[in-house]
Amino acid sequence: METERQQQFNERLSQWLSSQGFWFQLRHSLGGGGVGGNITFHVLRLTFRVMVFLLIAAVVAGIYLVKRTDRVAFREEFQESLLSSLGASELAIRGVKRSQGALGVNRLAGTGLPQTFFEFFEARNVRADMGLLDGMVGIWDPGNVRIHRLEAQLRAGANSPEDAAAMADVIFQRSGKVDFRALTVVAATLRWGYSERTRGSIVGSAMQANRVEEGWRVTFRGGKFTQNWLRDLDIMELIALCTPEGILFEKAQFRRGSGTVDFSGLRVHGGDRPAVDGTLKLRGIALEHILPPPARNFIEGRITSDFTVGGST
Repeated sequence: METERQQQFNERLSQWLSSQGFWFQLRHSLGGGGVGGNITFHVLRLTFRVMVFLLIAAVVAGIYLVKRTDRVAFREEFQESLLSSLGASELAIRGVKRSQGALGVNRLAGTGLPQTFFEFFEARNVRADMGLLDGMVGIWDPGNVRIHRLEAQLRAGANSPEDAAAMADVIFQRSGKVDFRALTVVAATLRWGYSERTRGSIVGSAMQANRVEEGWRVTFRGGKFTQNWLRDLDIMELIALCTPEGILFEKAQFRRGSGTVDFSGLRVHGGDRPAVDGTLKLRGIALEHILPPPARNFIEGRITSDFTVGGST
């Protein structure tokens, strides 16, 4: 009988203990160890509180990192950094947002300083890889920066050798905080020149720029190319190696109707008045495509020849 009562008492005690919660059960289980058990209990409780604090701090930090691109301070710092790295006098940014590991900008437009290689530019739908800590810790690697549409007016020269050197610094510099190595543009439109004789353009071309040891290698495919009397040529492939010494057209092949134009190997030497030298090859180009309108009524036919190119942009 005594054994049965003892068993019933232990069962009721066990049920009561199980209803008292985790910390009471832990303290009760360690209480049999005397002073050592109490110390162990307090250490465990302190450890648990520290873990809870660290978890809350991690959640708060995570929310801050996710939302920091929405803050005015981030946008101001981002704008100041771009102004400095691009050499722009004015910059307009709209629709900055980080989502799914990438920073997106709906519109980015700027006006260049006299020492900058562009007069103005506008980029639409810009995306670059951006981790939670990028821009805060270490070097930010934005990966391949993607732009849906880019329009820019480029400078064909500079007012002095010092201005020319400043332009080169903007193009070839490597920022300490950002390792910018590649650029992809779905539709790029670039214009240059300050007179009818120097004016040219690339319109609606797919552009890929990659940083190489010497500088930048830029590739264009599709779209139209115009330079002076060479107008509206279809771009088959245009590959230019840009270095501080100038531009080498590694491959430059175009088509107009059934004729072709090729100036692969042509060079534009750097400086305040960039000099040009190379060979221009025309194959079966209709004269109506290269003559001024008043002369088209008097001359017709096709031209096939190699021309030596010189002068300045």
